This record gives sequence, C-alpha cells and structure tokens, in this order.
Amino acid sequence: MMFDMNSIIRKIAEEIRPSEQERRRLMDIYEHVKSTLETCLSLSLNRDVEVTLQGSLAKDTFLRGQSDIDVFLLFQPRSDTDYRWFKEVLVPVVISCFKDYRYTLNYASHPYVTLYVDDVEVNIVPAFRIESPSKIISAVDRTPFHTKYVRSHLSIEQRDEVRVLKYFLKQWGLYGAEASTRGFSGYLAELLVIAYGTFLTLLKNCTSWRAYETCIDIENQYKSKRECLEKFRNDVLVVVDPVDPGRNAASALSVKSFALFKLLAGLFIERPSPMFFRINEIEIHSNVPTEEVVRMHVEEYGSCLYGLEFDIVKPIPDVVWGQLNRLRKAVTNTLRSQGIGEVVRADSWIDRALTKAITVVEIIYCNKRYTLHRGPYAYDVHNALRFLIKNKSIGMGPWINDDGRLYTFRMIDTNIVKIIMDTILRCSPTSLRLTKVLDLGNRETLQTVDPGFKEWLRSFLEGDPIKKIMKLLEDSYLDP
Repeated sequence: MMFDMNSIIRKIAEEIRPSEQERRRLMDIYEHVKSTLETCLSLSLNRDVEVTLQGSLAKDTFLRGQSDIDVFLLFQPRSDTDYRWFKEVLVPVVISCFKDYRYTLNYASHPYVTLYVDDVEVNIVPAFRIESPSKIISAVDRTPFHTKYVRSHLSIEQRDEVRVLKYFLKQWGLYGAEASTRGFSGYLAELLVIAYGTFLTLLKNCTSWRAYETCIDIENQYKSKRECLEKFRNDVLVVVDPVDPGRNAASALSVKSFALFKLLAGLFIERPSPMFFRINEIEIHSNVPTEEVVRMHVEEYGSCLYGLEFDIVKPIPDVVWGQLNRLRKAVTNTLRSQGIGEVVRADSWIDRALTKAITVVEIIYCNKRYTLHRGPYAYDVHNALRFLIKNKSIGMGPWINDDGRLYTFRMIDTNIVKIIMDTILRCSPTSLRLTKVLDLGNRETLQTVDPGFKEWLRSFLEGDPIKKIMKLLEDSYLDP
C-alpha cells in the first residue's frame, strides 16, 4: 500500500504529544523549584532576582517523556554581577538551596546548575534582565525574548508541527546546535514552522534551499535577499532571528547536517513511510563483531586506522567538541594535501564522563608510495622550466600529457603518525592532551578500548546514517 504523508504525521504527533498529566507534573516541579529559589535567594543574596520559566516547556513544544525544565534567574545588570560572581557566589548558593538533590555543574555563557528532581533535569541558568536583545551581555540573555516570540506566533496546532519536526531531527541525529552535532536547535525548529506553517510544507520547500544562497527572514528585517546573505556570507543557511536581526538562528548548522536534512526531506516526500520516524527499528549492523569490520576495511580497502586518544583536561562540551572538530579538519587536510591515501575520513568520540576522547582517522589505500602531481602547461615556458628543474631527479616523469600539461609522480612521506603528531602540535588544543596514537587495525588494540567506543567505531565504519537510508529504500520498508 502507499503511505499517506498527512496520516503518518498525524499519527506521530499523537504519539509524541505530552499528556495533560505530564504537563501538570512538570509544572509542579517547576513551581517547587521556583518557590525554593525565591525563598532561598532572598535570604542569601542582596539583590533582586526574577525566577522565570523558559525553554520548550514554557513554549509547549516539548516531546512526550523528553522534557527538561529551563529555569532562568534574571538579574539586573550591575558592575559586580559578572561571570566570576555567578561562578563563585551564585552557583554555591543555588547548590545549597537544593542540598538534598543530585546536581551537576555545567558551563556555557555562564556556569549553570542542573538539578535532578524526580528524574527530571532542571537547568538553573543565570542571565541578565535587559530591555532589548540589542543590549545583551551574554548569549542566554536573548532566551526570554525567544520564548515570548514563539509563544505569540505558534498556534496550538503548530506546536504539534514543531514536535514532529523535532522528533524527525532527533531520529536522524540532527537535533541540537551544540558543537558535537552542529544541527538544528529547538528555537530554529520553531522558527522554521513559524515560517512555513507546517512540517510537511517545510519539507516540500526545503528541497529548493541552496547552500549559502538561502535567507529566511520572517519579519522582513533586511531590504533584500542579497543584503541578508552578505551579512551572513559564511553560513550555509540563514534564518534571521526575529528578535535580533544581527543574528542568524541557523549559524551553527554544518554543511553536512544541511545536506542530510535536505536529502531526508526529499526522500520522505518522494517515498513517505512511518519508518522515517522509526529508524531505531532499522537494523543495519550484522552480527559480525567490530574486529571483523575493521579487518575487512584493512584487507579489502587497504585502510590504515588510527585512533588519536586524548585526556580531556577542561571538560566544557562545546569547547572540547569545537577543538576536536578543528583538529580533525586539520589532520585530514594535511594528509590529503600530501597525497596520502586515496580517501581520508575522520570523526570523533567522547565518553559519557567527558574524560576521554578518541579521534579516528581512516586512510584508504594508505600504503601507496607515490602521488600524481600536476604541473603547469608546457607552453607556459617560465613556469614549465621551473617545474622541470624542481623535478629533474624524479625517476617517474615528468611528461607532457594529452591536455598539454606537465605531470610527474612524487614520492610520499609515509611516516603518517609523525605527520599526525606534528599537526596536533601545531593546533595546540588547550582542552585536550594527547596520550597515545592507537593502531586500530591491530586486533589486540581493539580488545583494550572502551566498549562504547568500539560500538561507535563500528557505526562509523559501516556508514550510519546513510546505511539506514539505503535500508529504507529497500522494498521491505517502502513501496517502489
């Protein structure tokens, strides 16, 4: 049978819409936290503070069973109320207010406390109470303006549309603007539904988005598309923040996430299926152990597999992921520029405790000793002569090809580990300390690594999520 897109979306919306009982439970927890904070802070701090509810609970765009609670403490800007004051004065007071609860201390624009109340995460975030987003002191100061805008622009029906979009993004690992994901934030998802009206309309329209050439300006704050794109010229997608026209709400989105979302949208429109929302039920991994998957890559693709293992010395997630991303890019670019291997790809893993990180580098056909080097056109006499002199001792070339250019083979520096180590030293990541370079092609090495990393390595090598898309296209999931 042929699946109906609207029926699929309605069914998903019903499944992920929170019940009234869940809403009441979350609001009861918020009221308890708010009351405790108001009482405790008034006794401990000599300044005014407003306790407010923000985030998806305030906007009613949260998913069933997946909500945390964002409680913002809004302070009047003062010269003595700064990052240091938040860290050294406010945070200890907040922790003392909830001494019977488990908590973690986190860092973003400011340090903030996450409490665990009846198995619900409650984030207590300090911010400044400002008159306008143009006067923000820290990034989180915009949040109350975001909440107000979304609440006033989303209908009750559209809140379900946001939920469906968020669920879709989460299924495919595209939800979140953190450096670890570089996908769609909750606020961006809400703005896209405000802009397009429904989840389905968004999917139909996003297939025509063009990278670095798309500006979505809900409030028409820019005179032209050209002016908008000029302002945000380095961003793959622009969604102008309605409350702050100088900010792109999609600035964190990577080209990779942009491309995957467009691909998924097009596939869902062409061949709709509820399995787009059930990808955990799509089995792509065989029962073959990770060691066998690695062996296949080494033997069939001629791969070298290296694991760059780091101790995390400053466990601030966005900072760590940002440094890992830059490091990964530097290593792959350096290896490619030196002609090492046919294909170089890399990705990173971090353990749950945020103490260890491993960046995996796979170099396919890593044992080749020469790379083809293209020179100038032979009729460009000055540059051709320089090329011939520079390469006169090369045994394999130079020669003039049919295109009129000079070519030669150059020997490759095959000390790959040294090249990687030198690149890491140049990058000098302050939150990471390299402890060792693992030869992941060695079966004995794989026996010693973290089990969570080993499972992640298998997914990396087998190409998840593209493998899941390929599985979706099989007749067992979709009609031809």
